[in-house]
Amino acid sequence: LGAAIIAGVGSGVFSGYASAVEAMVKLERTFTPDMARHRRYTEWFGKYQQLAPLMQDYLRDLAGG
Repeated sequence: LGAAIIAGVGSGVFSGYASAVEAMVKLERTFTPDMARHRRYTEWFGKYQQLAPLMQDYLRDLAGG
């Protein structure tokens, strides 16, 4: 969709990005961030960041490399 918007503006079909977006983008629903989930995922990502280097050699061997 982004490429189509750029092409529409570049080819003169739309006078600018705002009018192209208004014509082409249709919002069906919106999402509200869940901060409790965000905190949980941030905590899990921190644990992954600690684990990933420890697993590097094992995963390389597992992949046959």
